[in-house]
Amino acid sequence: MELIDANRHTTRFTYDRSNRQLSETRPGGQRLSYTYDSAGNLKTQTDGNGRHTIHSYDDRTRLTRTDIYEFTGAGARSSPSTISITR
Repeated sequence: MELIDANRHTTRFTYDRSNRQLSETRPGGQRLSYTYDSAGNLKTQTDGNGRHTIHSYDDRTRLTRTDIYEFTGAGARSSPSTISITR
């Protein structure tokens, strides 16, 4: 699928058979990708700037934690920035 804005910039999207977004390619070429767990919850997000986000869920599929990692050009991973959700 493509989205073309008023300035004729194109953003492209891909989806899986369950209609979950797998990727997004923005006009400047930055690519974002997404993965899902077996319950269909968003598991990971990866962007073209080296940021990797991992979502964790409880047994009732409620979001419980998000870890955000940055990767350097050499491939080294930073310590995570963590957001924990309590209910």
